[in-house]
Amino acid sequence: MVCSDLSADALAVTQEPAYQMPARVIRRVLLAATAGQADPRGLRIRGARITGQLDLTHAYPAIGLGLIDCAFDQGIELQDAHLPWLSLTGSHVPQLIADRMQTDGVLKLDSGFRVVGSHSRGAVCLVAAHIRGQLDMSGAHLDNQSGPALVADRIQVEGTACFKGGFHAAGAGEDGTIRMPESHIAGQLVLSNSELSNRSGPAFVGEQLVVDGAVFMNQPFVATGHGVAGTVRLTSASLGSELSLAGARLSNDSGPALSADGLRVATDLALSEDFQADGRGERGAIRLTGAHIEGEFDASNAHATNPTGPGLSARDIRVGEALYIGEGFSARGAGKWGALYLTGATIVGPLVAGGARLRNSSGPSMRAERLHALSDVRLDKDVTVKGEIRLQGTVIEGKLDFSGVEVRRRNGCILDLAGSKTKEVLLPADLICTDQDEHACGDAARVDLTGFTYAQFIDIDPKRWLGILRHHTDKYRPQPYQQLALLLKSQGHDNPAREVLRAQQDDLRARGDLGNLLARVSHWAWGVFAGYGYRVRRVAGALAVALFVAAALGVVGGSIQAGANGKPVVAPTSAAAAPGTTCSFIERIGVGLDRGLPLASTGIRDRCDLDTRSTAGQIFTALLWGIQVVIWALATLALAGYTGLIRKLN
Repeated sequence: MVCSDLSADALAVTQEPAYQMPARVIRRVLLAATAGQADPRGLRIRGARITGQLDLTHAYPAIGLGLIDCAFDQGIELQDAHLPWLSLTGSHVPQLIADRMQTDGVLKLDSGFRVVGSHSRGAVCLVAAHIRGQLDMSGAHLDNQSGPALVADRIQVEGTACFKGGFHAAGAGEDGTIRMPESHIAGQLVLSNSELSNRSGPAFVGEQLVVDGAVFMNQPFVATGHGVAGTVRLTSASLGSELSLAGARLSNDSGPALSADGLRVATDLALSEDFQADGRGERGAIRLTGAHIEGEFDASNAHATNPTGPGLSARDIRVGEALYIGEGFSARGAGKWGALYLTGATIVGPLVAGGARLRNSSGPSMRAERLHALSDVRLDKDVTVKGEIRLQGTVIEGKLDFSGVEVRRRNGCILDLAGSKTKEVLLPADLICTDQDEHACGDAARVDLTGFTYAQFIDIDPKRWLGILRHHTDKYRPQPYQQLALLLKSQGHDNPAREVLRAQQDDLRARGDLGNLLARVSHWAWGVFAGYGYRVRRVAGALAVALFVAAALGVVGGSIQAGANGKPVVAPTSAAAAPGTTCSFIERIGVGLDRGLPLASTGIRDRCDLDTRSTAGQIFTALLWGIQVVIWALATLALAGYTGLIRKLN
């Protein structure tokens, strides 16, 4: 039945009796139809002004109802009703109450369907409704100044729920604008090209929502909310396919823009194509704590901004495939939690952050303590960070690549890898110090590599890294030196490995705890004469020099008179020769060696020896004793260096 060609807006103000139809007549016709005589096309009315209240509470009509482009002067009551189908396409209604309503087919509230008013209960109420077909609200306009726009808690939709094509909903209050908690949608949930707003609460509430298909909030999807609950709430929601927020715009002036703790997505999560989230507070602009994404998490070219907390907070998230946070991705945050917060995350595929921009004016740029990546972590292309990168205790089973990182703020610690483990690492020294002379950087930029282990260090410059370990760590720690030396030795670079271990001992003397002054001097002498046990040839050379000096003293002693009797300092013993004879050149050398060598003898002293009764003889004896002590020490160092005992010391 076509009553007029007028729009619903025009019908709302017309007084023409020909365009009016009492609601009681519609009720009477619906209830009078029987199943055997019902028109399968149902009751269809277009362009009418419906007067009075249409009350179909507990009604079970045999035919469907279509009120197209109609204007209602009172609300519609459909609580506990059961209809074959219902269409209010293009109609204007003060309020629709349809809690626990059932339809055997489609429910259409689309193409200009409008509810505008002030209802604390909600503009459209579908609590516990059961729609056995499609729920279509595409192009609808819901505006409630004192409550939710749509209340659909625990609704069941056996088809797809569509809120697209310019769908608009404005609500008020902490209950939210669109409410669908604990609901079940067997098909898809589509909010593409729609807009939700709430100045005093969430825009979309989908806690424990179950969707067997995909969820689309894109092309674009705009949501504005308020409060710590978040603008879009998907806490503990379970989605059987992908969740796409590509190109969406979410904002909240006092809480998260997207709050999805415990979210489960069976395939991919897309926050791409210039997705924007503006939030406030320590909960983060995007909050995905404990979320489980079975497929890819794509945040390429996404933007998360939070002036009082993290940009993206995803503690303990699990991603079954790759995590993309590059190609224009930006996270701006503030405070101790970092701009990007991935502590405890598990990433099965690679974590790709090439092209990302991470900025925090008052804390870390990235926090990923205890991150477990089963593949690579790649910050390998035009990554800009302002703030510390904190990766304490991470386990990366592939490659850790920092080759594309540019640090904008170099005060304090800029990289923390304490206790981390990776298979391969590409960590250019330029990341910490851009000058070839590490002293030119000062000590402002610091790193923590305590306990950091790796099997391969790609393109390493040992000399540069020794400068980093010495001048850009807060205190002496032996493990980073030992790890670097172990790697170099495993690659066959024995000499560079020994250089690293010597540098470790130099750092120990400079910044470590060696005890008193005597211990420090002894350690210094050990380094000078023996290279801390890693330069055995130097010890052998010093030993040869000491022996030469001992022999030279013996030769010189044979040419110097010991006293008034005219005998030299080194002279034949009284039992070996008649008075007036002298020792040969070889015998004098033997005396020097006998006196200098500990625990060894050439047998020369039976024929020639020092005259210790004279002053000159006593001086020579004391000098050779000193040489003997030096030879003792050098021999001990040579033996220890040769057997590798000193190399085992930290």
